[in-house]
Amino acid sequence: MTIALTVIGGFLGAGKTTLLNRVLQGRHGRRVMVLVNDFGSINIDAELIAGRQGRTLELKNGCACCTVGGDLMAALLDLQRRPDRPDDLIIEASGVSDPMRIAEIGLADPDYRLNAVVVVVDAERVRALAADRYMGDTVLRQLAAADLLVLGKLDLIDEAQGDAVRAWLKATVPHVRMVPSRYGAVAEEILFLDADHPKTADHVHGHAPHADFATWSAETSRPIDRGRFAEAMAALPPGVVRAKGVLRFADDDSTRPAVFHMVGRRMSIEPLAEPADTQPGSRLVAIGIPGALGPDGLWPLLNEALR
Repeated sequence: MTIALTVIGGFLGAGKTTLLNRVLQGRHGRRVMVLVNDFGSINIDAELIAGRQGRTLELKNGCACCTVGGDLMAALLDLQRRPDRPDDLIIEASGVSDPMRIAEIGLADPDYRLNAVVVVVDAERVRALAADRYMGDTVLRQLAAADLLVLGKLDLIDEAQGDAVRAWLKATVPHVRMVPSRYGAVAEEILFLDADHPKTADHVHGHAPHADFATWSAETSRPIDRGRFAEAMAALPPGVVRAKGVLRFADDDSTRPAVFHMVGRRMSIEPLAEPADTQPGSRLVAIGIPGALGPDGLWPLLNEALR
């Protein structure tokens, strides 16, 4: 029996991990394993997968579309030999990777068959991102790779804006089916798409999509002041397009860490849903345009928030 491979892609902050968690929580009766890849040295996304014990593999050395000959292939070979071999492998691609490069593994390895490339779209930001001189090529490449577009964050725009986004997507990638982000319903069908992939052979990679991006990370064992942290993150320059972290705040009496997300200028801080597997201390990652932060990266801002 082959293992069905599904790639979940989409730009930074689109909602890939949210969709992945819904798939894992679904009642589809399949054994699902997840491979989580993040761009940078700290894999925050792996800590945000619900019920991840025994079901999550991590790539820790950067974008999976650059490790096809190395860690990614090793992980796929290892998975084939496991006694608990799954029915499905889902790869959550980093927000700056080319999901079709990853999906091609499903066509190259006889032990895997490619189920589908699912790309999550931030309906509020996708048109602006696609027009951006730094990010546009990556966003358009991801859209073109998709078999299914899941339109997220429709609640952040009105009906007319939503109709305009759908029309733009239909004109930009007319071959791709799209559905709104009713994640519960979508999750039930994602594992059963069995999409056809004649376009894969004609896919043009061009330059590596993440060449236009940089990542910065910081870790600390000291508690963080919540108010000063929010002020520091609000001071991040516009060239930082995504930040996320698992944080321990000084004013939190609970053992549960908090999850920080910043997409564009929108920020949220919420308790981590399942804290049992998290590491001690705090970890923070930012992704953006090279040169957006100075040589010390996140440390000057984070240091202002430390107790």
